[in-house]
Amino acid sequence: MPLWEKQWDIYGKCVSYDSLINTIFKYFNFALKEALELDLLKHLASIGIRPDSSTYIGKAEFQWALQTIYNHDVSLRCKPYKAEKLTHMYVMNGTFGHKINGTNTLDRNKIRFTRQPRNRTVDQGNLNLRQLDEVIFCFSEYLQLIDCPMYTQKNNSCEDGFVFAEFSKETEYVKQLGIQTFKDCNCTECPKLNTTMKRLV
Repeated sequence: MPLWEKQWDIYGKCVSYDSLINTIFKYFNFALKEALELDLLKHLASIGIRPDSSTYIGKAEFQWALQTIYNHDVSLRCKPYKAEKLTHMYVMNGTFGHKINGTNTLDRNKIRFTRQPRNRTVDQGNLNLRQLDEVIFCFSEYLQLIDCPMYTQKNNSCEDGFVFAEFSKETEYVKQLGIQTFKDCNCTECPKLNTTMKRLV
């Protein structure tokens, strides 16, 4: 079974009552549209965070940055990281803004991360290092961006921090998708959708 069809079976069919996303094409078209609008990599780059296989970043700081950018809590998932050394770390700098429920917030326009050398090189063998694998955005039944439920933020195996490593320009997922056709696409829609998918990575 192709990966996209498996994802539809797991996630898409549970929302098939919604006429906006009740087919495979509509479901993935919505997902691609949102991915382009959310533009995660562009927003992270604007505050100084770029994929870097030798740089460590704290989970709390990363989540705080995303909450500041999107005004919603996201969920993170990590996987084991096989790099040999971490030589740098991201340090968050920002100006505190107003308080919400007694908690300081960062001014979205003034938050920045800088990549700084670590005091010492950290060997993979000495730490249980993790790599960021997914940033999950949650949507309401009305397809509006919302805070991800707390249970999706627990047990994410990201520990206290992770590496936001470089990734391939074309993932295995895109390669698989590129040779498939959606059941309810026509010939003019499918190539356009595949091109959009390739621009995401």
